[in-house]
Amino acid sequence: DIVSVNCPHTPATFHLLNSRRLDLMKEDAFIVNTARGEVIDEAALARAIKAGKIAGAGLDVFEREPMVNPDLVGLPNVILLPHMGS
Repeated sequence: DIVSVNCPHTPATFHLLNSRRLDLMKEDAFIVNTARGEVIDEAALARAIKAGKIAGAGLDVFEREPMVNPDLVGLPNVILLPHMGS
């Protein structure tokens, strides 16, 4: 399964994908976030990927741009790209 995140950042969507929701996902699921970085709790995402709770992620937006969460950098099942709007 692939979950594609495509929503604005609002108070209601801040950390919409948090540890509780990530725990509900299948182990073979991937998350693709091209929306806004604050929608995903990146620390919880990194923990879930490292623990094998989800398969991986593709991100072109980051929670604390321009910084990238160091726990996500170098993971073989995570693709990190700049947000280019293309």
